[in-house]
Order: sequence, then C-alpha cells, then structure tokens
Amino acid sequence: MQVKLFKCTHCGKVQEKKVMEQGDDGKLYCEGCWNELFSSCAGCLDIFRKEELKWTDGMPYCSDCLIEYFGRCEKCGEIVSKDDLYEIPGGEIHCKRCFDKVYGECSICGEVDFLQHLHKESGRLYCDKCSEIMNKDSFEVYFDDLDEKCRKRLLYFYGMSDSSERNWDITPLF
Repeated sequence: MQVKLFKCTHCGKVQEKKVMEQGDDGKLYCEGCWNELFSSCAGCLDIFRKEELKWTDGMPYCSDCLIEYFGRCEKCGEIVSKDDLYEIPGGEIHCKRCFDKVYGECSICGEVDFLQHLHKESGRLYCDKCSEIMNKDSFEVYFDDLDEKCRKRLLYFYGMSDSSERNWDITPLF
C-alpha cells in the first residue's frame, strides 16, 4: 500500500494528509505552521490568519464579530463586551469602570446621573425624586406625579403590581 505524502506550504515538511491542516487559503500546512499562522475566530469559528484577528478577552475575533460583540469606551478607549457598555446622558458610551467613576443609576427608576447628584442610602443610589419619595412618611400623594417608568419601577421595588392595592407601609424587597 502506497501512502500519499503532502508538503507543508510554509516550511516544506512532508507528512501524510491526515496530520495536515488546511489554511484559509485552501493550502495544506503542518500542525506547527498552522498553529503559528492561523486561528479560528471565537465568534463565528471561521479560520483566519492570526494578523487578521483582534485578541480581546484572551480570545481571537474577526472584524465582523468584534463589531457584533464588542464596543469601545469613548472615555478610555478600551474594547469591552457590549454587555459591559453604558450610555451616559449626552449619548456617549462608557465601559463599566469609567461609568462607575462618574455616574450612577437610581435603584428605583433607573435614571442615570452624575454620582454627586444621586443620594446614597443603605448602600443604594437614588435620584432626587425617588429619594424624596423614599424619605416621606407617606408618599401616595407623590406617586401619581411620577412618570409611568418611575411608577412601574417603584411598584416593582416594593413588590407590588400595578393592580395591587397601595399599601405604602411596607419594607422594600431588597
């Protein structure tokens, strides 16, 4: 039985085809040369030359997957997962680290504002409106003045649905 041998496109080493890898150019490479020259994208799993990939979070990504799964912080320039990006007032995009240095989010209504404009109570941040409501003996009067988003978040915060009877003398769930 005659064994067919193939030559590595990069180093010229001769081997059986079963131990050769195909590159993005369709040519055959020995395992060592393939590992040196190529990698598969962690997002789409397609094969690319290593210089075409961007390494993020210790994984290689092609340009299409990088755009799909990651974004750049407009403050520090770091590339991070889109799940870790925050839009600040004015529309800029910041990573969590930059966001947390300057901004905060109200625990009830979700409003984003500068940290110095938020109130910290019991380890949570509150905007002016929610803080005022939280510090009143009874805030049923203020409830109807809130916009719909704030009302829903406040009801959720207190474990109530929109149809629940308003009994404000309860402790928050968190």
